[in-house]
Amino acid sequence: MEMSWTFEMRGVARGGIALLLSLAAVASIDVTIAGAQEPTDQFIAGTKPDRRPDRAPRIQTLDHDADWRAAALRGVSKPIPSSLRFVDDQGAWFTPFTRRNMPPPYDIRALYPPTSRRASRAR
Repeated sequence: MEMSWTFEMRGVARGGIALLLSLAAVASIDVTIAGAQEPTDQFIAGTKPDRRPDRAPRIQTLDHDADWRAAALRGVSKPIPSSLRFVDDQGAWFTPFTRRNMPPPYDIRALYPPTSRRASRAR
């Protein structure tokens, strides 16, 4: 004898499947959270911002030679404006000035390599 499912039976079955999937999702989240709370031996910066941790990496030497300065000032015409004198005192911290900016047509310092499509448009 073949059983036919009524509309109500289908709804109960779907509800049971949804409940099982929900429980499985909660169980996987619990396992993920439990795994994330285990102590690790990795360095985490910023947990005590008033002190530098003993194991934190330290910069031993800093060499901003002429090549670095030329790369940092690429696309800036001479004479170098006084507002860019900070490059002479640049430490080892991050500065967006030494990185590429927005791509063309906004690349006013020409830090992106030219492509054939852009080169043909410029002619």
